[in-house]
Amino acid sequence: MEGFELSRKSAIAQIRYAIPRSSSTVKFGLLGFARCNVEMIRCQFDVRLSTINQRLPARWCSSTGSRPLATAAWSAQSRIEASAIAVTTGLDLFLARDLIARKLNGQRKNLARLRASDLRAFDALRGELDKTEAIEQVRGVEARAAALYWSAWSSVSVRWRGRDLSRIPKRWARYDSRASVLTGAPRASTQPVNSLLNYLYSLLEAESRLALLAHGLDPTLGVLHADQRNRDSFALDVIEPLRPDVDAFILDLLEDRAFTSRDFVELPNGVCRLCAPLTHDLALTLPHWRALMQPIVARLAQTFREALVN
Repeated sequence: MEGFELSRKSAIAQIRYAIPRSSSTVKFGLLGFARCNVEMIRCQFDVRLSTINQRLPARWCSSTGSRPLATAAWSAQSRIEASAIAVTTGLDLFLARDLIARKLNGQRKNLARLRASDLRAFDALRGELDKTEAIEQVRGVEARAAALYWSAWSSVSVRWRGRDLSRIPKRWARYDSRASVLTGAPRASTQPVNSLLNYLYSLLEAESRLALLAHGLDPTLGVLHADQRNRDSFALDVIEPLRPDVDAFILDLLEDRAFTSRDFVELPNGVCRLCAPLTHDLALTLPHWRALMQPIVARLAQTFREALVN
């Protein structure tokens, strides 16, 4: 899997869907087929985390001598110092504007693809972003841009095979809103498109966390996303510029694939979940997201180093 360098178009073109139910082997490749056991996908994060763990500086060891594998156990003092540097130098605002600017630029491309009727309001928000003077203002611009962006997805539809259209809930046939009817937010998706988006966003977040650890950055110390216990806020910050790439990938998938009622399941509480082998196919796009993530995190690491030196 490490050898795959996938463009979004080549990735979507090469996913194979006719996978025997009894097989745990997923067929996927750029030129022909490459075999990858599903169990290998599940364990690759542990392997890569272990490798990163061994490279972490000794000063990050706990009192028992163990390194903070998968926990990013930075000391409270280190976190306070990092926060102070970011705030006093204006680095937090710079990073927030840069990350959201990249996100809005990507969303603008998707809006053009969706043939949004009027892009002037979105373009005005993009211009307003450059003039923001506080993190809250950046968040406000992002939220207003998101409202315009997701409203343009109302034209998106899901294709279903043959009789499967009669076997699914009616609300699954078209995209209505990024918000779940259960939570009023993207989490706990109640329809297929949002479930696809959430699944790939979660893969992107995992790659973000690994990349931050590999570059010696604390995944929990957020800039845009407020620090919360048991949440990798900075990992969520870093994926913002790449969310439009995931969105574009999903648009390709919706154009190229006719889904079956077996690809999704509705839980008793109304939550829509993806099923295998669709989940396996999507997991095999991890190298693509990893390749997109690396230069963003490397640039962030260089920015932090320069701030520390200065």
